[in-house]
Amino acid sequence: MQQLDRVRSLCREYDFFQISGEDINSSRQSFVCLAMRDEKYRNLLDSTWALIGHELIATEDITRGMFSEETINKYPDLEERIQVFKKIGREKHGL
Repeated sequence: MQQLDRVRSLCREYDFFQISGEDINSSRQSFVCLAMRDEKYRNLLDSTWALIGHELIATEDITRGMFSEETINKYPDLEERIQVFKKIGREKHGL
């Protein structure tokens, strides 16, 4: 948990996009990310949906992706961009 807290702190400090780093390397591993049960990591759900939204949009037109110059100019605040792309990801999946 100390390492996760340090990475989160550095992401905030440098305005980096945070995503869950949980890897599934084997069919014997659980697909449940236990850290996600902790309320302080709930932001990772938003960033996961934002990443899905980004991939959907960027596949259509890379210049509209979450980290394109055009998008950054339109939404310079990373948290706002996350919310915009989260909405896209959820809507495309009917949620």
